[in-house]
Amino acid sequence: MNGVRLEFYTGRNKRHENQPLWEWVVRSACAQGIRGATVMMASLGFGHHRRIEPPYFFQLADQPVVITMILSDEESDQFIASLKRDGIKDLFYVKEAVEFETL
Repeated sequence: MNGVRLEFYTGRNKRHENQPLWEWVVRSACAQGIRGATVMMASLGFGHHRRIEPPYFFQLADQPVVITMILSDEESDQFIASLKRDGIKDLFYVKEAVEFETL
């Protein structure tokens, strides 16, 4: 089957509706019937702000979080549209064509 890998990048400290943004995105995907999502907490990284967020500054750092989903093109478009309708901020994403199946 052909579809897309949708990866979202945000910071661990980013919030939406009083919960971590990464968790809100995963719960929203589940509620919309998305088949699965994986969240990876990174220990080090930097983004457009050019600050490196080392793991030993847990209280201060906004460490990177990556959320990955494999979706059909239609599911991807619908999910991104729903995030925009919900006013999501601070969420960078990459959409890449993939081929997938379950063995």
